Amino acid sequence: MNQINTILPYRSMGGWAFDDDAVGLEREPFVAGADIAINKIVEYLGIKTDKIKMTFSKDKFPGYHIKLEYSTMNVLGEGDFYTIDKTNQFTEVDSDDGYWEGETFFLWLCPALLEYFDESPDEIYVKIEEYK
Repeated sequence: MNQINTILPYRSMGGWAFDDDAVGLEREPFVAGADIAINKIVEYLGIKTDKIKMTFSKDKFPGYHIKLEYSTMNVLGEGDFYTIDKTNQFTEVDSDDGYWEGETFFLWLCPALLEYFDESPDEIYVKIEEYK
């Protein structure tokens, strides 16, 4: 599998989704906190377009914007929960949005994550850029 991966998420039905023909994904949505995290990063970076370039890796790389840390496997057996520390500048969201537990923001990444990694990584480093 690739060391660094890139997808091109786009706004879809009030959230974010992406396609990746190489792994057979079409209109794969970001949900359960991941959509909120993307919105906040895009807002912080001043990105106005409806399509972004998202680069991610299990290893730290120059220019990454945010680090996700593995929290736990979904109790239903599909997908995994990751966290972002509240001190991160991108997670300044309302505390009543349902994704906070104390100082930690939780988000869920669906099983499509395993199209990019052999197993759910302990950390995922993410960079988001405007895409035209």
